[in-house]
Amino acid sequence: MVYFLATIKYPPKVAKEFGKKFLELTKMKSPDWLKVVHAFSVPDGKLKGYALYEVEDAKILKAEQAINKRLAIYFDLDGFEYRIERLMEAKEALPIIGLG
Repeated sequence: MVYFLATIKYPPKVAKEFGKKFLELTKMKSPDWLKVVHAFSVPDGKLKGYALYEVEDAKILKAEQAINKRLAIYFDLDGFEYRIERLMEAKEALPIIGLG
């Protein structure tokens, strides 16, 4: 399995608009092979959210595209920022430094 972490930030002044869009997003069907493992939220000057996605190895590119497409719903919100990272488990990372 492969994991992606989507980090989003937005200013408190657009929180209500964000919430409305979030509710729209929850009604949209995601591909069966893209699983949201968990979503988190934390205040950090701006409002900040994390979504952890799990996907089969063979769907890495499609998953990244699907996550970007899901986040596009927020693009018109002033101050919205996002970042998507592919995470590595220790068993994947250790061989890179000759330890696995």
